Amino acid sequence: MTTPAAVLPSYRQEPSRLRRFTVKALFYVFVVLMGLFYGLSVVLLPPTLLLYVSFPILLLVALVLWAFPDEGPGPLVLVGVCFVGFNMALFLWPDYMAIQIPGFAWISFRRLWSWALAASLLLCLAMSREMRHRLRERMIATRPFWIMAGLYFAWHWLTLPFSDIPIRSVNSSINQAFIWGIPLLTATYLFDGYKSLRRWELLMLFAGVVNCVIAALEVRNGELLWANHIPSFLTVEDETLQRILAGAVRDGHYRAASVFSVSLCLAEFLAILAPFALRRAFATNRLGTIVFWISFDLMLWGAIVLTHSRLGIIGWLVSHAVFLLLWGWKRWATKARDILGPAISFAFPFGAMALLISMFTVPAVRVRTLGGGSTGFSDQARQEQFSLFWPKLFKNPLGYGTGQSGITLDFHSPSGMITVDSYFITTGIDYGLVGLVCFFGMFLYTFYLMGQTYLSSDSKEGEMALPIACAIAVLFVIRLVLSQQDNVPLIFMMFGMAVALYARTIAVPRAAQAQSVPDLDPTPLAGSDPRLAPAE
Repeated sequence: MTTPAAVLPSYRQEPSRLRRFTVKALFYVFVVLMGLFYGLSVVLLPPTLLLYVSFPILLLVALVLWAFPDEGPGPLVLVGVCFVGFNMALFLWPDYMAIQIPGFAWISFRRLWSWALAASLLLCLAMSREMRHRLRERMIATRPFWIMAGLYFAWHWLTLPFSDIPIRSVNSSINQAFIWGIPLLTATYLFDGYKSLRRWELLMLFAGVVNCVIAALEVRNGELLWANHIPSFLTVEDETLQRILAGAVRDGHYRAASVFSVSLCLAEFLAILAPFALRRAFATNRLGTIVFWISFDLMLWGAIVLTHSRLGIIGWLVSHAVFLLLWGWKRWATKARDILGPAISFAFPFGAMALLISMFTVPAVRVRTLGGGSTGFSDQARQEQFSLFWPKLFKNPLGYGTGQSGITLDFHSPSGMITVDSYFITTGIDYGLVGLVCFFGMFLYTFYLMGQTYLSSDSKEGEMALPIACAIAVLFVIRLVLSQQDNVPLIFMMFGMAVALYARTIAVPRAAQAQSVPDLDPTPLAGSDPRLAPAE
């Protein structure tokens, strides 16, 4: 008589009818309760709170992405397209021309592109082990930066208990995570060579030409070109929009703003482009090309003048000063017999001294840099704001929450509008001492990385570190006196480019070279005389 083959109990026992019925009943009850919950949420909650009840769905999507198998690089082309679209929306489309659904916040085009960029980037990270490895490798190579960046973004959420309007702080923190954080991660991965950096440079220079043309036509027209031609579905009923469309005038002269919210942001953007034009002028020996890029640089200066912005002029001067200083230093170090490098290096302090003297003795230079006349109110306002800032900071050095700087500082312009005129003040009040150290520390660290990359690398890719270092220096100076956030996404893209360029050019090759060198045991063999060892 044969006995049946042994079978594992778990494959042999079947659940009882009662157990199967109970499990199905509980599942159906859960589905009904979730349907009732989301149905009541849509009916009872205001539209601005619907985002928070969707968190379980977002967690489920994150779980699905985490479970994705590794299947090639993923949709990298889509990431590149979304990144280009985000840049175009950032510098070629007014952010205040947005889609508004009743009860919801503005849905701007840069926000839509950031959502698409985040989705494509996360999908690539879920599908590509090589992408995760490269991103991790570059983060490890620049660990101090990512510590500061992580603390900075984490502090957005850790300061929520101190916010007077928590819902507003949560909305701002989520928006900044998409608008600032996602471009930072994308730039860190996407810029992997000279070609990608050059394409982005051409895109930015093209955006600069478009903005210069718009600024010239705008000044000639005396108002924004699209002020009376905005479609109804892109019209936002807001006091801020009406103030932007009305334009600004100083000393009887219209101040060009192009696609930016204020003329100061346009001037900041154009000042950032100057070192990229200089790089192209210094990278060729063709006279026609040199003349073209010098003319391009002067065009940027002319457009900055149309904004009547002192910070734009200062930024343009800073970009040229840093560019010539680093360029002359490297030329002197690499070509000892060349007279141009030492001449620029020795002439630099004298030129800086001459500019400093002219700022205090020549009225035209003083007004355009230090201010005076009609700009006196701006200077006085910043002084009063800093006098109000320090007591607020020391009262709560942890910060008051995202978007609370205006309410907390409580400084009003003559028109009665709450205003803050320095991002140093905005960061200090919103995120406290930790936010100040982390945000401005990222500037100093990435500038150091780009200076080291440029001075120690002779490749074309290393040459791109020079204009990036200049742009970071310009942004650092301007952020001390400008609080508008139009160009803050550009700041984090610059950070990402600096991290990627340093890791690819300096840190990763250096680590690979160190691993390839075998460790030699310095201990002498038994019985050997160390005095007889061969000289190194």
